[in-house]
Amino acid sequence: MRIACLGTSANPPHLGHLEIAKQILKQNLVDQVWLIPCRKHVFNKKLWPRQFRWEMVKMLEQPGIKACDIELQRKGKSYTFDTVIALKEKYPQHKFYWIVGSDLVVSGEYKKWEIWPQLKKEIQFLLIQRPGYSIAKVREKCFIKTGIRGNYISSTLIRERLKKSLEINDLVPLKIAQYIKYLKKYSLIKFL
Repeated sequence: MRIACLGTSANPPHLGHLEIAKQILKQNLVDQVWLIPCRKHVFNKKLWPRQFRWEMVKMLEQPGIKACDIELQRKGKSYTFDTVIALKEKYPQHKFYWIVGSDLVVSGEYKKWEIWPQLKKEIQFLLIQRPGYSIAKVREKCFIKTGIRGNYISSTLIRERLKKSLEINDLVPLKIAQYIKYLKKYSLIKFL
């Protein structure tokens, strides 16, 4: 089976993640998309507790879109290289791809990824067009241009709206909005 991995902080997961996954499936680029929340962000960003982020990622599941906790099960920071190797070892019957936004590629941020030269030999990347980052000049063979355009939604935008007590129903599925409202009511998360 062909699997596209969408790594995310899931802080919180949102409709942008879901839309990318649906478009990749619609184009028949893969058979499934796995949403993979990180345990600890590599740049030490503060994250909500992993059990809450995991519950929300599971709320995005539907046919062809699955939650995968491989990074949550490991200790330490979530490096893409380690995740790719772990996936290939655990599921040798599958062919994996990694979904990446054009913002990371055009800016050159991807070259800062842990063990980049080896990583690009292990997996190909499905490139998503992000607003303001043209993929026209991307030439590395490890990047597959999908023609899919990402939208403006980000977890940062959602947290900013939550800090201001603004609605987020247009940014996340209703069940995630309700879950966040519950977590907020009982002071289980802070809007970092």
